[in-house]
Amino acid sequence: MALYTKGTSQKHESTGIRFWLDVSPEYFSRWRIFPRVFISMYIYLLYDVVQWFMLLPEPNSQQAGLVSVLVGSGAAWFGLYVNSVPSSVKLEQTDVPPSQRK
Repeated sequence: MALYTKGTSQKHESTGIRFWLDVSPEYFSRWRIFPRVFISMYIYLLYDVVQWFMLLPEPNSQQAGLVSVLVGSGAAWFGLYVNSVPSSVKLEQTDVPPSQRK
């Protein structure tokens, strides 16, 4: 079984380390792993900072500014995450070489 990159005649054999090095960037893009990790880390950071801020007996303006900047940056992160799209490179599974496809 072989995988061909759509729109090209590049053939990927389904065994070996070279296959995984060639195919893994497409899966990282499709599954959107890095944006999900960044959003997860932001959620943890926001939760931790809000808990810290609420435990302060008398917060000052600098501490309130830190929380405000962190919450504001969350809107930007969320907007980038929602508006980002996975790459358009798709792998199709076929046993027919590109020269014989219709």
